Amino acid sequence: MAASGMCEGGRIRHHLKHNLFRRESTVLFVGFQAEGSLGRIILDGAERVRISGEDVVVRAQIRHIDTYSAHADQDDLLAWMEARRPVGGSLFLSHGEATAIGTLRRIAQARELSASIIVPEIGEVFRLPVGTPAARIKTGDPELRQAVGRDWQNSYADFAAGLKRELAEIQDAKIRQQALDDMRAVLESYKKVRDKRAARRH
Repeated sequence: MAASGMCEGGRIRHHLKHNLFRRESTVLFVGFQAEGSLGRIILDGAERVRISGEDVVVRAQIRHIDTYSAHADQDDLLAWMEARRPVGGSLFLSHGEATAIGTLRRIAQARELSASIIVPEIGEVFRLPVGTPAARIKTGDPELRQAVGRDWQNSYADFAAGLKRELAEIQDAKIRQQALDDMRAVLESYKKVRDKRAARRH
């Protein structure tokens, strides 16, 4: 047993590294796993993952119990909001995945829990005047928004975890080398495009 931290750090990563490949093991998640986290990738059925720079095959049984969360569920949150009626300022919904927050917002609007219900974007800044709706004084940063959830590093980990196996399945050594050369050429072409764009800016 180990605190999960969505499997992003700590002792749990050592447990996973030494047990995910064992068919007789069971990994039981009892907490929420955010999109893009190692825990979520495993829970979503990844066949291989990358932990501390090593590829690890997932052969263990993966199970999930969602009743041990310390967070309030939708009904509890709505009851908490209802108890604070009327909300004179703004009601901010800021912690959770987009679909869950969207649903919570629609219900809160239908129940008229606040005239101003805001789902802030990452990087946005608001002024909070007493008794009146919040005023946005700075917009969010699109690059920060893209970094939330699954990013290129997650996609790279998925790709890298399976790459060695897929290359090993190519029986002909010349064809295998050609595949590597082709991948390297693709990366070089992106580097040339980047260099051209940089040159135009200067």
